[in-house]
Amino acid sequence: MKKQIRLIVALAAAFLLGHQARSTQNASSEPQSQLDEALIQRILAGDAAAIAEAGRSGNRLFVPYLRTALKNQNKQRDAAGPARDALARLGEVDELQEVWCRAITDDPKQGISPSPYELESVGGWFGIQGLQKLLTPDGLVHWHKLSDKEKSIDVSVDPLNLRALKTLPKVVPNPPVTYSTAMEQLKAQIHTDDEIKNWQDWIAAHRDELSKLQPTGEGVDFSPNACKNGKPRKKH
Repeated sequence: MKKQIRLIVALAAAFLLGHQARSTQNASSEPQSQLDEALIQRILAGDAAAIAEAGRSGNRLFVPYLRTALKNQNKQRDAAGPARDALARLGEVDELQEVWCRAITDDPKQGISPSPYELESVGGWFGIQGLQKLLTPDGLVHWHKLSDKEKSIDVSVDPLNLRALKTLPKVVPNPPVTYSTAMEQLKAQIHTDDEIKNWQDWIAAHRDELSKLQPTGEGVDFSPNACKNGKPRKKH
């Protein structure tokens, strides 16, 4: 009888401990699940702030919901741009390819391209690779051509390689030069070719750690032939 009592007590204790462990686990995971669900509902409602938050989260759980927001762009116009950008930040190849093609557009209808700034916004190894490409002669091949209307406007725009040099310190972790130093060097008209070489050498020396930064841009075609008029070429 005593053995049976002890067995019952032991089983009861085990049940209580298991119940407490499950309760603790649910308590820690449930709020996160609720937060995710709330964010998903806001994404589907076209909330631009929620869409941007999902992109910054690094959580690919939100990808299918961002895809839905993107498909609903005709009904939710405010969601179209942010959804596209959020998908790019989460490493979606199609959206990253679009970012790159806009960065090297030669279509005057596109206007003066903000390419380095969009690459900065997406960031990661993708952004670094894109900016590095813009420092090369090949990267300048498809640089935006001014329309007749733009030519008639007195607008001063830095050459693309200078804009890339200004942007790199804001994208690269622990850069070899700070943003303020880079600006001072450019204002002092330090030899641009030397600065470009310094950056190319530094990126090559730190490739192992830089290539792990998300989004990596894996699958993106950075060649000029991958794009036409600021858009990815259609795949056959």
